[in-house]
Amino acid sequence: VNFLNPWLSGGGEEFLKRFIVPRQAGVEKTAVERLSKLTGPFILRRLKSDKSVIADLPDKLEMKVYCNLTKEQAALYDSVVQEALNSVDRQTGMKRKAAVLSMLLRLKQICNHPAQYLRDGSKLEGRSGKLSRLTEMLEEVLEVNEKALIFSQFAEMGKLLEAHLSAVFPSRTLRLDGSVPAKQRQQLVESFESTKDDSPKLFV
Repeated sequence: VNFLNPWLSGGGEEFLKRFIVPRQAGVEKTAVERLSKLTGPFILRRLKSDKSVIADLPDKLEMKVYCNLTKEQAALYDSVVQEALNSVDRQTGMKRKAAVLSMLLRLKQICNHPAQYLRDGSKLEGRSGKLSRLTEMLEEVLEVNEKALIFSQFAEMGKLLEAHLSAVFPSRTLRLDGSVPAKQRQQLVESFESTKDDSPKLFV
């Protein structure tokens, strides 16, 4: 915006004086309103809360559901934390940061399911508080003939979920991640959106 309209912000120092300093001084609302008014003609912003954009969707409801770790998960979690702390103590700089990030990644995997962390192809049932709670929630969804989208940060967990849910529920479970060819993606979406009685009800 400054490149196309240098008069708009008046350069770095002027921008600092007009917008950044007031924000730091605690009058952020006024500064943001002035900046929004100036940039409004050049920036188009849409919010999920804007009814004119998504008039056909109901209000979004958020509910936090807490899940306990199983004994196996807790043991793995504790083991990884202890091992990582010992390793971090011996590291410095970027290696130390990398060790912490690696630990957080492994802890996320354990919280999902031990089988994701261990990558040993072992059975899924009864070993993850998160998976048990998800299964209960999906039972409730299917009982009232609704559909559900299930998101995971990990493609490998998505594959485990697809296999587990396909075995537990009579409805076909679909999965979409980066490995699915582009041509198949729209077919999966259309299949899930179908109103036929036998259409898939779960989509990972």
